[in-house]
Amino acid sequence: MGKKLIIGLVLIILGGIFAASLVNGKDLDREQKYYDSTRDAEIGVTFYKKVAYMTGENFGPKIKLSLDSKDVYKNEKNNLTLLEKDDEVIIFIGKKKVFEGNLQKDNSYKNRLASTLTEKVWLWENLIIGDDNLLKPFDPKNFNLSFSKDGKILATTNCANFEGTYVLNKNSLIISSLTQTKNICSNKEGERFIQILGEVNSVALDNENNLVLFLKNNSGSMSFEKK
Repeated sequence: MGKKLIIGLVLIILGGIFAASLVNGKDLDREQKYYDSTRDAEIGVTFYKKVAYMTGENFGPKIKLSLDSKDVYKNEKNNLTLLEKDDEVIIFIGKKKVFEGNLQKDNSYKNRLASTLTEKVWLWENLIIGDDNLLKPFDPKNFNLSFSKDGKILATTNCANFEGTYVLNKNSLIISSLTQTKNICSNKEGERFIQILGEVNSVALDNENNLVLFLKNNSGSMSFEKK
């Protein structure tokens, strides 16, 4: 086989590989915005080689996720998984789906989060902090939240009741001025619950319409289920 023919075949093969990469888009530096109309949420993702950089109100200024397997990126520290599928991304915290969006923006569900937030009483399910440390309350029904439409929040622990205020702006959620109104006993689990609520800075609904509260500086999340 002649030298020129061999070189020609190699160029054809390399050209095919390059064309495939263009079709799949996996090897390109891509900067995308995805919209989850159901949760009224928006994120930006930059794909570069085997890394995805994600930004969004729920997730902080920038989170780095590494390619784990085909179309799956993970950040073990924050227990985050990002699945890329065609023009759609799905994000999980642990096993909970907290974002599912595509490239098309749809504002038809703009008030859904606010209405869902105030229509339910929320039972504390778990707390994820640090390097995937999962903590669960001893008795979830003793730890609950309720939000009113006038910006007030009621929090109940196994030993005390609290009242405070909250401000919801899109997916940003700030809880403040939690004041104890009733004290039955003293309990460290209840104190920790109230302390963590003061560190919340954003909110989302998972795939079952349960509540996920995200903590400042990507330090963790709290999950609540409907009562």
